[in-house]
Amino acid sequence: MYKELLPTLLFAAASFAGYAQPTLTAATINPIAGDQFIIVNCDTAVSPQSGGTSQVWDFSSLTLLSISPVSADTVRAQPPYWSPHVSSFPSSNLAMVNITASATSVDIYDITSTSAISQDGLYYNSSSQYAQYTNPMDILHFPFSYLNNFSDNYAGNILFLGTIPANESGTINVTYDGYGTLTLPGLIPGASTPVTYTNVARVHSIQNFTDHASLLGTDTTATYELETYTWYHPGYHNALLTIASGAGVGGHYKLVSYSAAEDPSQEAVSPINNSAALNLFPNPAKGELNIKYTTANAENVHISIMDMLGRVIAVVADKTTQGDQLITYNTGSISHGLYLVRFQSGKETITRKIEIQ
Repeated sequence: MYKELLPTLLFAAASFAGYAQPTLTAATINPIAGDQFIIVNCDTAVSPQSGGTSQVWDFSSLTLLSISPVSADTVRAQPPYWSPHVSSFPSSNLAMVNITASATSVDIYDITSTSAISQDGLYYNSSSQYAQYTNPMDILHFPFSYLNNFSDNYAGNILFLGTIPANESGTINVTYDGYGTLTLPGLIPGASTPVTYTNVARVHSIQNFTDHASLLGTDTTATYELETYTWYHPGYHNALLTIASGAGVGGHYKLVSYSAAEDPSQEAVSPINNSAALNLFPNPAKGELNIKYTTANAENVHISIMDMLGRVIAVVADKTTQGDQLITYNTGSISHGLYLVRFQSGKETITRKIEIQ
């Protein structure tokens, strides 16, 4: 009897495993400096489907955006001080930079913490167009569980087309409205095997905002509404799928995109003079961390350990070396968690993630 029941029990356990209610936390959701994602832009003939418990969201039939200029973007999470526009977003500690740099790409500047991720502003690569939030907009609060919700007021300055300044103010309402499994196309829609994620959370947000501008001496007010559905999987430090639709001046618009791949080996290595090699082991590190590196020339090497907010908590080395080097660092005084090891030599900077236990 037991042998007959075992396959049924195992099947039931596997079925329910996809419907566990995930709780979103900063450690599992906030982007980490150095991560790189391929974002596929899709045609918009799709609905967000239903919210609720134990949902099965199947978006495996998404197709590539058929209009120019690009159907996919590469987005890198990096410290904002690497960006030439960081002075416009002094409060941010993380930048999501579109390194594809297409005419319509946008960089997002965030403020990440253990309790929230907030948007500090946007910079559009097409021209001098940006949004600077003097009162940042909260995107997520942590921890965030099913049916949790919050509202946040935000405000800032906008520049349109490089010549039209405006003031923007608005409110965002955010609700965790469902969880279940999510199926997405592979890296190439229609040509790759679809990927299914279990224990996925869906977040529904409605953003209402007003822009005030002076056009030819006349005060002008325009109102907008933006509704967004976003799917998250704890441990994947980016949105898996985003469906956004808006209405306002200029009519209606809709955007659909999904994160097709994460390349955690891309640790924001500087493209300038890639002459150094860096290896960290063991990872996770418990008690001791070995840092092995090589420099081709005699240069000053600065190695530091930073927390996920970019704050330096330890300096491992600051000296001139050449050739193969091995440093063993005692991690006993560092709290358990995720950290960044930053290696600087000459004009080169390499950042690697490390877990300390």
